[in-house]
Amino acid sequence: MLILLPNLLGGSSFDQRYFPEELAREVALLDGLIAESVPAGRAFLKAFKTKKAAHLIPIAHIHRDVKREEIDFFLAPLLKGEHFGLISDAGLPCLADPGYQVVRRAQEQGIEVRMVMGPTSLLMGLMLSGLPGQAFTFHGYLPKKPEELIAAIRAMPKNYTHIFIEAPFRNNKIMRILLSNLPSESRLCLAADLTLPTQQVMTKTVRDWQKIPLGDLEGRYCLFLLAH
Repeated sequence: MLILLPNLLGGSSFDQRYFPEELAREVALLDGLIAESVPAGRAFLKAFKTKKAAHLIPIAHIHRDVKREEIDFFLAPLLKGEHFGLISDAGLPCLADPGYQVVRRAQEQGIEVRMVMGPTSLLMGLMLSGLPGQAFTFHGYLPKKPEELIAAIRAMPKNYTHIFIEAPFRNNKIMRILLSNLPSESRLCLAADLTLPTQQVMTKTVRDWQKIPLGDLEGRYCLFLLAH
């Protein structure tokens, strides 16, 4: 069985407000783990009571360019009856990470796939933003080059809420570019540090954002939401 498991959005301790009791029960069944990074996978296992010592549980690294033969190697123990979990570095697996490829291949091989629900910044940010949720698009990471980034922003169609993320060390830069290139009436939401004590969600028109000091966003877990 392949079990899709939620991870923290940030911080170092599991807040029971966001994770069901079922999560601990499922982790206790695991024979192995497939993770976006080995350190994050090891930290995840250490937060729970496991079948054997956390450092003895095998962790397979799933990366963006993973090959089909690698996935088949990961899934081989499951075909023999073992239980493996799949996690992302943050939030739910398969959203903005390569885990979907593992799920697809597991389905093709007849492996049962189930999941435990938990926090996801995409939906939490949308719910808290006050922006329309009837039609929305998640863009993942936008282009890094300023001219390509500006073109991508300007090409986003109206009547949608657009959601995107950025590396923490680029938050200040992308916010400046957004405020310099979006129409003044566009509504922009900054959702920072969701589920953490420092959580902050602010939605304003670009015109109103331009009137206030932004503060330092570097190092924070930020989600950006835009509606024209």
